[in-house]
Amino acid sequence: MVDHDLTPGGRVTYYMTSPEGERYAGYWLITAVDAPRGLSFDDDFAHDDLTPNPQMPVSKDVYTFTAHDGGTRVTYASTYPSAEALQQVLDMGMVEGATGAINQIDGFVAA
Repeated sequence: MVDHDLTPGGRVTYYMTSPEGERYAGYWLITAVDAPRGLSFDDDFAHDDLTPNPQMPVSKDVYTFTAHDGGTRVTYASTYPSAEALQQVLDMGMVEGATGAINQIDGFVAA
């Protein structure tokens, strides 16, 4: 992450790095925080200088955290403005990227 303001109206900027070393910029605009139960944000792509990339779709995201069997169940929901916008990010490898990121969480929590 580059900037991390996890308050309503705040912005979180970041770079994602592919296994091949390619770097992609993005940012979240925080719309709601209900600590420790969840948060909502708009997730958008950015140019390398972290300015918004209006040619890319913006998703509305809701993350919720609930107690479950002595641990925490996390639910991620992303909504896109159209089927075409969703298809655009699917074609870019969003499922593979999200799966790779999510599979790293246990290691981060354990560290």
